[in-house]
Amino acid sequence: MELELKEARELEKSNRSHLQSSRDMIGSLQETVSQLVYLKRDVQKLKYEINSKDITIANINKMNVVVLEYEEKIQRSASEISQLQDKLAMQTSINDANIDAYRRKIEDLEGKLKQCQFKEYLAQNSFSSQMENRVERPYSMSRDYSESSEMNSAPLSPRMSGYSRQKPTLQVVYDNGTLPKNEKKSHFNITKKRKLYNDKDFLNH
Repeated sequence: MELELKEARELEKSNRSHLQSSRDMIGSLQETVSQLVYLKRDVQKLKYEINSKDITIANINKMNVVVLEYEEKIQRSASEISQLQDKLAMQTSINDANIDAYRRKIEDLEGKLKQCQFKEYLAQNSFSSQMENRVERPYSMSRDYSESSEMNSAPLSPRMSGYSRQKPTLQVVYDNGTLPKNEKKSHFNITKKRKLYNDKDFLNH
């Protein structure tokens, strides 16, 4: 009986030890399961972060593509601006040359106009001188000049008539005491007074 009791006690002790070990295993398994649950949560969190990072990277790549496109557009615009500046400089130089040519042409035309006006003035002055030279020296106070005035009369333009009115043409002076001895006292001395013109008078006329 003692032997059976001893075996029963040893068996009970062994069962207790197995039970304790089983409990320890169950506890460790529960801890492992809880760790796995936490790990699963961490994995899901990591997956979400990875997905968000992937989305961010994709957006960054898209932005990089857009930036590259804008950089290419900026380079093309800079090239076009440089070409336009070159064209503008060339056109400006051409315009300056044309302006200089037009200015020289205008100066040339002004010079020719002044020459023509001066020639016209000389022609009118010469015509007035010819009209003065046609006046004969009078030997008689009762001489009739109507015929010669009608023959020598010519229609004058308004400008020519203006010159003839403004310019003194002829002055007849009868000198009674200063005549030379070889001339008769009844003769008239004809003195012509002409106004001398200079460039300023001509330009201001």
